[in-house]
Amino acid sequence: MAQSKLYSQKYRKEWESNPEYKGWLKPFIGDDTRAYCLYCKGDFYAKLSDIKKHVKTQKHTQKAKPYDSATQSKLPLFKTKTIDPAKKAEAIMALAMAEHCSMLACDHIGEACKAAFSDSTAAEHFKMHRTKCTEMINGVLAPYFLKKLVADVGDQRFSLLLDESTDVSVSKYLGVVIRYFSNTKQTIVSTFLGLVQLEGGDARSIAQALVAFLEKCCLKKEKLLGIGTDNASVMTGNKNGVHKVLKEEYGIKDLVLIRCVCHSLQLAVTHASNDTLPRSVEYLVRETYNWFSVSPKRRDAYKAIYETINCGEQPFQITKVCATRWLSIEPAVTRILDQWEALKLHFAVTKSSEHCYMAEVLHSMYSDPQNILYLTFLKSVLGEVQLAIKAFEGEQVDPLKLLDSLVSLIKSVSSRVLNPLANIDVLKEPIDGYISPSPYLGYLFETKAAELLLAPEEKNQVRKRCVAFTISLTHGLRLRLPDNIEALQYMFVFNVEKTLNHSKSLGEIEKNSQAPWLLSCRYRQDCPAVAFHPSEKVE
Repeated sequence: MAQSKLYSQKYRKEWESNPEYKGWLKPFIGDDTRAYCLYCKGDFYAKLSDIKKHVKTQKHTQKAKPYDSATQSKLPLFKTKTIDPAKKAEAIMALAMAEHCSMLACDHIGEACKAAFSDSTAAEHFKMHRTKCTEMINGVLAPYFLKKLVADVGDQRFSLLLDESTDVSVSKYLGVVIRYFSNTKQTIVSTFLGLVQLEGGDARSIAQALVAFLEKCCLKKEKLLGIGTDNASVMTGNKNGVHKVLKEEYGIKDLVLIRCVCHSLQLAVTHASNDTLPRSVEYLVRETYNWFSVSPKRRDAYKAIYETINCGEQPFQITKVCATRWLSIEPAVTRILDQWEALKLHFAVTKSSEHCYMAEVLHSMYSDPQNILYLTFLKSVLGEVQLAIKAFEGEQVDPLKLLDSLVSLIKSVSSRVLNPLANIDVLKEPIDGYISPSPYLGYLFETKAAELLLAPEEKNQVRKRCVAFTISLTHGLRLRLPDNIEALQYMFVFNVEKTLNHSKSLGEIEKNSQAPWLLSCRYRQDCPAVAFHPSEKVE
């Protein structure tokens, strides 16, 4: 009897078109005698009988259920809504504003888009990118508005506000703001005039660039009434400052120099602190901020300590001291004094746990009662200086009363150390020879000095330094008073409240010979800002 030949069935592609096997039956890669199930992830012989057996297995039945169209849930169909073009445009505008602009600019940009695309053909042909926008601003809009501004200034006098700056390419620029009386608006206008590139940073280069810029703008330099600058020596120097160069070399004889009062107060406090107070005070404030700014772990550890000893209250963040503004130390000092015990405990715990040198230094400084006494004195004095600065920085203030803030500051600071029996005008004379033998340095200082357990010699040393700081600060503030202080003191008579007041008297002003300009217009009927003497009859 002949032996039958062994037959091996190969996979057939036609099986995949069978509805019963469609979707899951595939050939096994590498062996054409086997088939592969996509549902079960397994292979078997490529025989029709084996395929039928695999379909009836429990494993395949369970794996195929999610793919069965009869048992699969139908997805609900929603009717597509037509998007409103206006709402689509609003969404695009809101997205662009959120990514590139400030929300306050949306009011103007929205109206500008409506005006620009009022004509449908304009929207179709609109093309604007940063290069074209820059050229349009520099070549079209800027010359037009500059010409319009110069025409509004006309032939009347004006003042300039100047400030130097350096851009990212280390090129020096001079920002120029013009201040004049607008006849069209009937008010004083302060607006940006231009940005002048400088060839050098010396006074003559700045003055030359400024004069050339005024000639380019068709503004007469002879009409320049005054310049307002910061207190940089290149601007205000008595020998080679910009103000001096403009007066002597460019013939602007009556040019008035107005120094920034806020910057002057900053410099006065800085110079007084450098000469009198120990450097450890500023170091303590600065390094306390640096300690927490570099490590969230340290902030969390301090937060846990503060909440434990303050019944769950959250600590305020220690503020940073600005390198160019010494008065920024005042809010930092206030925060540190409010959290002194918690900070002292934090550095005591950190010193023993982390073995950090900086933690040991800060703990020793927080353990020294002299430092808290210095900070208490600074908080009191710098608070008064900050009030004067806020008055000059405010926008809704009466300029005729600003001098009172500066004068009150000088008198208040000097009263801490001045002998009450001294007959002296602190605005004109130095107070060095009229110091009280037992000065009262303020309620906060005196109260804290009584609470702390300091040796008499240590307490006297702190008091001596604080008195020296007060004297130096008073001297610095007095030197920064304007030269025409006598005339400015009588500007209050032009105040609206004073003018509209029914009871008016110039008796005190008449006795003072420093105000002849005011007396000369007392009898002028066309000067409503000056009150008439009750004994005079005006026809």
